[in-house]
Amino acid sequence: RLRRAVTPKALTLSFVPGLLLALTLGLQTWGLRYTSATKSGFLTTLYVLMVPFLERWLQGRPLPRGHLLFVAVAFVGTALICDFRGGAWNAGDLLTLGCAVAAAFQILWFGFLGERPGNSFVFNGLQLLWAAPIPLALALAFESWPVANPPPVAWAGLASLVFGSTLLALFLQVRAQKFLRPSTASLIFLLESPFAALFAMALLHERLKPPQWAGAVLIVGAVLASAILGSRVQEELPT
Repeated sequence: RLRRAVTPKALTLSFVPGLLLALTLGLQTWGLRYTSATKSGFLTTLYVLMVPFLERWLQGRPLPRGHLLFVAVAFVGTALICDFRGGAWNAGDLLTLGCAVAAAFQILWFGFLGERPGNSFVFNGLQLLWAAPIPLALALAFESWPVANPPPVAWAGLASLVFGSTLLALFLQVRAQKFLRPSTASLIFLLESPFAALFAMALLHERLKPPQWAGAVLIVGAVLASAILGSRVQEELPT
């Protein structure tokens, strides 16, 4: 059954999301070299604000009411969480914003498909197959080969990224977006930022200053309101 699901059409449909996925994960991983996991999680969720703009630009769909206001609020929150006035805005923050743009296109691509992906497991495997060569080539070109056997915690982290954050998470995304509109799906993806903050505090002992917490609240509030209104607008449109 799985073999029959791997068709030329499935390979074609998974090509673009695979490339966008490679760009998303690559920019986020690169950005994490210079910024904190907490800031990365909150900045990444800005793709929720970008999805309605892209739908307006590419598909002519109307912007949710008040969306420009939400964007302005989110930018204020971004300046606060990145401690812009304190000079803490760095290259990692900019790379993470690029990750958010790529993530917005990757999510929106499923809305562009004239027909939904067939087998979710196969489609996810194919998009990962397209995504793999780019980071592999970059790793071979720019990363040094480990000279010693990595510690167990490194293997545990690798297993978590491969099976949890990649295979399982992306399979669930593909499965869910067979039934959800892009803006509705992005509403659920908002959980990324609070979970990123919780895990960063618990595992990495990261802490935010009070102004940064205020910025995080503004970002989450803006993207939550935008996603809810965006979902309502799309539900009112004729199918």
